[in-house]
Amino acid sequence: MDCSSPQSLRPLVPQGSPVSVVTPSALVDMMGGWTTAFGDESLLVSAAAAGDAPEVAKLLQAGVDVNRVAKIPACSHPVSPLTISAVRGHQQCVELCLRGGAAVDLTVGQSYTALYLACLAGFASTAHLLLAAGASPSAADHAGETPLYAACKNGRVECCELLLMTPAGAASVSQPKLDGSAPLHVAAAHGHAAIVGRLLCAGADATALAPVRGVPCTPLQIASELGHADCVSLLGGGTGMAL
Repeated sequence: MDCSSPQSLRPLVPQGSPVSVVTPSALVDMMGGWTTAFGDESLLVSAAAAGDAPEVAKLLQAGVDVNRVAKIPACSHPVSPLTISAVRGHQQCVELCLRGGAAVDLTVGQSYTALYLACLAGFASTAHLLLAAGASPSAADHAGETPLYAACKNGRVECCELLLMTPAGAASVSQPKLDGSAPLHVAAAHGHAAIVGRLLCAGADATALAPVRGVPCTPLQIASELGHADCVSLLGGGTGMAL
């Protein structure tokens, strides 16, 4: 590439951005192609976290980058405007971020997508919006947990139903995380009978084994051992096993 050519040079500060001062650390950030926020990008993340839709709209209209991440109080890792809006259920902010060019499957923390976080928190309408925007139901986090697994773990029935209606979500019904447990195992372990029923109707493998303290167990054995009678009934009864 001819770096002397004007066409090959890009401004360090995005055109239209209200960032007025480029600090040395921000310059290193930009030159290195990193994605941590600076200046008004950080303000955008904070506004999204607070659910301040008018401020989010104002900053996006001013040209602030919607795909940069920043650290905010009460969150252990940097987040993007879309992911923090999704996990807090700020649907109007989610809509604004998507219209502003947010990458729908951008990950934060330990590979958490906005869809994963919305399902983890139980915001089904937000999850529906993200799916309509092309979010992947099969994108897993660092431990191999899909959005469906996250919803099953936390008893998010509406999110489970929504995901199972999508081809990719239905295909992940028996997809195990890295430790070998599948959505049906975790739903049975937490006693989420309504979700166990829906997973079985969607074709979840009730015979799959997952390790529990080193012992391979079926969902039925797990539910029986933990005393979740409704789940035991749905899974076919039985006395379980000592774990």
